[in-house]
Formats: sequence, C-alpha cells, structure tokens
Amino acid sequence: MRNGYKDKKKILILGDSHAKYIAKEVQYIVDQDFEVQAIVKPGANNESIVNTTNSDVTRLIKEDVCIIW
Repeated sequence: MRNGYKDKKKILILGDSHAKYIAKEVQYIVDQDFEVQAIVKPGANNESIVNTTNSDVTRLIKEDVCIIW
C-alpha cells in the first residue's frame, strides 16, 4: 500500500536504448494489476543505469519489481 491506498504494483525497467520499447511489451504480457514504466538512457553504461536516482526509483516498495535491462 502506498499512502494508505491500494495502488497497482509497479514494474520499473531501467536500461539503455535496447530497453526502448520493452515497457509496452511487458505491459501487454502482465495483467492490469501492474503499472509498467521504463527509464531509458540511450548509450548509458551499466554503472550509469544502476545508479539512476529518480523519484520513481525511490518510491518503489517491496511488492514492486525493478528490472535492469
């Protein structure tokens, strides 16, 4: 639960340009209980992707999933 309200579980995808369209594909596969979002950094190296600091990353809870592509 986020702020006392039941929200959709989140799937956050972090990646370089190869992850560009993957959020749409994952949303198609998972059920509607999930919200899928991608943060794409074209040309980024692994360290830059892993060290992403974004409000979406910091708000993840135990029920959420983060995929590093």
